[in-house]
Amino acid sequence: MTRALGPRIDLDLARERMAEIDLRAPTGLDRELAAAGRQGLIWPDRPELVRRLEHLARWDLADRSQGAWRVADGLIARLKALADADDLERAVAPLRSGRKLQPLLEADRASVMMGELVHVSIADDFGDRFLAIIETGQGELRYARFERADDLAVLDDIQPGAIVSFEPVVPAVRPSDEAVARVAAQTGGIYSPTLHGEREADVGSGIMAANVRRPEAMRRLVSSTGAPSGEFDVGSDHLATALRFEERLAQRAPFAAKVQSYWSLGEQVDALARSHLDRVLAGEAPAPEGDSGFSRRFERALQQRRLFLIEQGWMGEQEAGPSRQALQRMATLELSAKAKDLSGELGLHVLTHVPNRVAGVYARRIDLAQGRMALIIGDRHAMLVPWRPALERFAGRGVEGVLRGQTLSWKLERGLGIGLAPS
Repeated sequence: MTRALGPRIDLDLARERMAEIDLRAPTGLDRELAAAGRQGLIWPDRPELVRRLEHLARWDLADRSQGAWRVADGLIARLKALADADDLERAVAPLRSGRKLQPLLEADRASVMMGELVHVSIADDFGDRFLAIIETGQGELRYARFERADDLAVLDDIQPGAIVSFEPVVPAVRPSDEAVARVAAQTGGIYSPTLHGEREADVGSGIMAANVRRPEAMRRLVSSTGAPSGEFDVGSDHLATALRFEERLAQRAPFAAKVQSYWSLGEQVDALARSHLDRVLAGEAPAPEGDSGFSRRFERALQQRRLFLIEQGWMGEQEAGPSRQALQRMATLELSAKAKDLSGELGLHVLTHVPNRVAGVYARRIDLAQGRMALIIGDRHAMLVPWRPALERFAGRGVEGVLRGQTLSWKLERGLGIGLAPS
């Protein structure tokens, strides 16, 4: 910003410092005070520092003795905790109005928790953290914060009423870590795409590019080092380093978000499509346990959905739930109907089957009853394919997807895309 706009004038800096004085969150003033406090007692020499210390003293984060000040250990972390607590209280206050709910609790770090989304918001000024709150089957309000790019993409544009799970993150090495370690074991601890290609000729460039991103990320947090040539000195214990890296990430972001349904219970009841309620009826997904308002609404929705499916001929009166074939047929019909609508909008034929290779511009995501889909627009036709969080990095740009097993692996398409903006 300084390079683009020039240095800020003193008046702007002074206004910024004054605005920080009563803020219940870490500020630039606090970082000055924390740095000074590490040297011992603080003798503030500016009025704004004195006023900030007075505010900190009200929150038991500073004390004064004979004109000198001392700030609490871990000042920045404790201020961050205060800010997080204030964010939670502001978020939960409207939810408690007229409802009998248990206290707000963090999601369980040892088990998966599923519930109805009652609140989601951006938790910082930069959009890098989300706060989400669900009501569980037991009637508890459980919250989790998310900052991983995949989780932010999963929660983006989601609406209250969606069915969401908070899943504990279990640190583990990834296949890319194993590939890097395998090559490094043959090269004296060095990894690069060139070295990898020399030893495993059948590995694609997309996979090697993903392998490189891992040591690049670790370099900022742990001990691996990189060179301008693109080689990384990952050492002989890369898997242990990767596990430490994952453990640190899990400490910062202990939960992953998984959306069971972007559609609310009411929207699912009479959907001409495969829904989360259908998967529960078919025994493929669990119903919420407990006797809360959410559990009762879920049970009512299940019964209404069952009657709807019987009326539509998707299941018999004596059946507990729809068959696997019926579920697949409903999903196919939903995709076909959406493709027809999009064809009229775009003036292009829209494919719904997943080919071995996909190429085009990632235009936007579409939330259907069966889940989130991606619209890829090519030169001659468009495609509806299963959405993945990694696609959000390429919104509005040309991408290539290659089918590997049951999923598409994505990378940026070579050359220029047609420049469609995401919507």
